[in-house]
Amino acid sequence: MGMIAATHDIAVQAGATWRETITYKDKTSGNPIDLTGWSARMQLRERTDGSIVELDITTANGRIEVDGPDGVIRIHVLAEDTTPLAKNNARTNYVYGLELFNGDPEDVISLLTGAVTVYPEVVRG
Repeated sequence: MGMIAATHDIAVQAGATWRETITYKDKTSGNPIDLTGWSARMQLRERTDGSIVELDITTANGRIEVDGPDGVIRIHVLAEDTTPLAKNNARTNYVYGLELFNGDPEDVISLLTGAVTVYPEVVRG
């Protein structure tokens, strides 16, 4: 039986740095799962069936850091990347998925999915 991604909704302020920390833990023991050698990818889209990726967040582009032994995944998106997410400077909704992957062929864990609500920027400099 496969694993279904957990649901976690996120709120982001346009024009601000977005930081999110997730710890992947064993459901039975509560201990962190060692993610040494794993990478992560996350995409924001307007709809699950949408073909346009509004924001690509990966370990390869430096927007995600995987701290292997501690099971920690850190998302770090700069303010300049969150600004255009609020279309017409209005509240904008997206969906996302976060996956961990390792090896060739890839071993993929669908970790999280949910909604991302981006709130408009008020202070602009």
